[in-house]
Amino acid sequence: MIKHRGDSIGFKAIFTDKDGGLINPDHHLIKIFNPSGVQVGEDIDDPAQLSLGVYEYDYSIPADAPYGDWTVTWYADKGSFKEREVIFFTVKELLGDT
Repeated sequence: MIKHRGDSIGFKAIFTDKDGGLINPDHHLIKIFNPSGVQVGEDIDDPAQLSLGVYEYDYSIPADAPYGDWTVTWYADKGSFKEREVIFFTVKELLGDT
């Protein structure tokens, strides 16, 4: 997924149990890392719930964000259920960026 400085980007996660039924995790933890592997901002623990088992988090890419490949790691748990989703996006230069 290619984005630019100042863009908004939405991340969606769908959580299911071992039988494929949708579940709502008890806890979420979202971390965003820049291309150098440095975490950007604070841990996020309050994504928006869209429906049973479906969550979304919107992130505004900073105007001075470094170009390159970014990583989002989304952890969730409910009892013994533990899940980790890894999402990648790229911030590319627009003509006129300096």
